Amino acid sequence: MVSSMSKRVLGLIAVIAVSASVVTLAFATTATAKNVRWESPVIVGADARYMCLDLFTGVDGTYVLSWEHPDGRVLLFKSLDGGATWGTPVDVFGTGVYPGYTSMCVYPDGDDDTILVAVGPCHVARSTDSGETFQMLADVPVPAYGAWYTSGSIATNASWSGGEPDDDIYFVGALYVGVPWSGRYVLHSSVSHDGGLSWTAPVVVSTEDYESFWPEVLSDGQRLYVAHSVAGSMDLHIKYSDDWGATWHDGGDPVTAEGVGGIAALKMQPLDANRAFVTVWDIYESGGTGFARCGYLMYDDMSFKESFRVENPEWHFGMFGLNVEMVSMADYNIAWIEQAPDGTYAIMFADSAP
Repeated sequence: MVSSMSKRVLGLIAVIAVSASVVTLAFATTATAKNVRWESPVIVGADARYMCLDLFTGVDGTYVLSWEHPDGRVLLFKSLDGGATWGTPVDVFGTGVYPGYTSMCVYPDGDDDTILVAVGPCHVARSTDSGETFQMLADVPVPAYGAWYTSGSIATNASWSGGEPDDDIYFVGALYVGVPWSGRYVLHSSVSHDGGLSWTAPVVVSTEDYESFWPEVLSDGQRLYVAHSVAGSMDLHIKYSDDWGATWHDGGDPVTAEGVGGIAALKMQPLDANRAFVTVWDIYESGGTGFARCGYLMYDDMSFKESFRVENPEWHFGMFGLNVEMVSMADYNIAWIEQAPDGTYAIMFADSAP
């Protein structure tokens, strides 16, 4: 099963292969399956051992966030031309971070994008100038029985709805509970009502009787949802809150892995009052690479309806680095981390072909 510690990170054997032609993806054999084609990939960043990845398109650019594993920088890459070219990345925190499991959300504020970045409890920052500069926000509190956070998810109402920005920020993270190196990860949530100047005490999202990690948080405007992985399970699990994170309830298991290496939701993008677009990473075997299953989380019954897959033999997704973003109902972006034969890593980007 996918775990949050670097010692359990999936081993990858991959080759960067950039085709000169449009790539056609394998897709789900369902009545609603799409045949999504992709343009030739471009390199976003290279010459570092990247781990984790977030992808967002704002009003002032397209953004990719990643971390130099194991204790390097958290870097924000930006494109001003829809992903065709990428500029020099911004070092979000100005220092190496460990652990650096990244999370980001983006929302418009006038002609600029505001970007929130969270890496565990002690590295939370905000940019109000489309990623040019960042200011530190308050640390997310860690309860006395916890040790540290690893994988997490940060978002705010404007990043979900595209509406007017407000001061509410939501963070869900995998908190390490118990004695270091022999405990387990349990999801906790905290909320800021003052734009990140302070945070509420963490609330347990999932019970301590199973290990849970890799959360993705979203809202349909009425309630919060968290999709997460569970140790020893091949099911993606859902929790929901009707009181904005004060209490959490079991929402079931909308997706079951087809591989035996585990499953994780790596992006959840609200679309309307009925559904969200979801990128699910399904892993072929323990320690192996996987493929993307893209589709919709339906709010009414919390079911998953698969729409298409990204399963190209020349594209190898790993190091928890994969995002597929819906730009419109017929237009998608994808970014991922690949490992070259010499052991170096590259961040790749492609947009869908007409």
